[in-house]
Formats: sequence, structure tokens, C-alpha cells
Amino acid sequence: HTLTGHSGKVLAAKFLGEPSKVVTGSHDRTLKIWDLRSRACIETKFAGSSCNDLVTVDGAGSIIISGHFDKRIRFWDTRTESSAHDIVLNGKVTSLDLSR
Repeated sequence: HTLTGHSGKVLAAKFLGEPSKVVTGSHDRTLKIWDLRSRACIETKFAGSSCNDLVTVDGAGSIIISGHFDKRIRFWDTRTESSAHDIVLNGKVTSLDLSR
């Protein structure tokens, strides 16, 4: 699929809970949630800084963690519009990973 909507290069993409949904993070300072069946963006979250990587927390796809150029890790609940929580680090975040 070709998904059109970001105004900057896409730096991260992950499946979001089900095979028909994907979340992308871009240099344009947004996260977008896509429905692959309709090939359309169903939600845009303004992050305020270039997103370098993403991880999803649960199988339902309700929690997204994003790492940013502005030295922040942001936690997003897909059921709300804004970032739920931020952590500020000493340097820009270039990658993320979860381990149990």
C-alpha cells in the first residue's frame, strides 16, 4: 500500500493491534494512524517534534510510545487526542524497544 499524508519523511511504522491498522511517525512532527483497508489516515496526533521511532505496548494497540528529536519519549493512548505522559532525557531519542 502507498499511504499519502505526511509532509515529511516517515521514520517509523508499526502495526497497531491488528493487521489492518498501522501507526507512522514522521519528520513532520506528527503520528498518523492508518486503516489499510481504506488506505486512509483515520487519526493524526501532533507530537511537536520529529518522531524517530515508535513501539506499541499491547495487542489491542491502545498505547503507543514515540521517541523524538526534542529529547522526549511520549506515551499516547489512542483513545484520547493528546499525549498522556512525557519523559525528558539528556539527548535525542533515536530508537525504542520494549522488553518483558
